[in-house]
Amino acid sequence: SSEASNWMSAVQLSGYMGVGCSMFFLSIMNEAEKDKLLVNIILFALSVTLMVLTFSRGGLYFLSAVIILYVLFNRKYVGRFLILFLLLPVGYIVYYYVTTTTGGLIEERFGEEGASGREDLVKAGFEIFMQEPLAGVGTGNFNTQITERGLFSAESGAHNEFVRAAAEHGVMGIIFYWEIGRASCR
Repeated sequence: SSEASNWMSAVQLSGYMGVGCSMFFLSIMNEAEKDKLLVNIILFALSVTLMVLTFSRGGLYFLSAVIILYVLFNRKYVGRFLILFLLLPVGYIVYYYVTTTTGGLIEERFGEEGASGREDLVKAGFEIFMQEPLAGVGTGNFNTQITERGLFSAESGAHNEFVRAAAEHGVMGIIFYWEIGRASCR
């Protein structure tokens, strides 16, 4: 629920949780943290569970990339990978819990192909931009404007920062956004 997350989108929550899960994973794999192994595994399992329950795949992609990179960069230290086998039962427990809790909806959601309606949100953002090209609809109004204007069936974030900036701030905002980017590159 957006209200429960202070209007943060599931993508943002999943991304933040993915970073946290990655930190717990790296702690589990760190030999200097052996004395905290059980605590790190429990916190990792809890974090992964919460991340998956956001119904957003972004955090899983991030965590998967961190694990793959870890394996690639540490392939000389085969002994460290034995601890990954400890994570297999944890993964199964998380999978079982999330699947039963959601009544199988999580499998349906993660099994979806395509962009999950994001292409429609991009079209809606461009439509708003075309209707309000100079100054847009104002900060934070994308999600309500797409439903009020009949461009999307439910309130949702833009899932694309450039489209959101164009719709909410118009040409003036895009120029400002571009100038901030240019100034930070100097």
